[in-house]
Amino acid sequence: MNIAIMGRIDNDLSITTTKDPEVKQRWYSMGLYLNYQPVYTPAQTWVSQMGRLKYIKPVYASLVDSGQTTLAEQWYDANYSFYCSTT
Repeated sequence: MNIAIMGRIDNDLSITTTKDPEVKQRWYSMGLYLNYQPVYTPAQTWVSQMGRLKYIKPVYASLVDSGQTTLAEQWYDANYSFYCSTT
């Protein structure tokens, strides 16, 4: 996968704007890892609204794995008290 392919898929299917949390979890993670800019704002909004760690842990892991640890920490710190620790 690369940014050009992600862009093509997104243009054809509008994946970035999906409402399905299973798809968001995977799409945003991949996009953040590849530095696909169109997912950054929706991903940040989503981790601020989705309280289940099951869905958002991969998003944070992708940021860390791609060298964006500071951004991951900023997003996490802004939302920490909102997250449900049991799911």
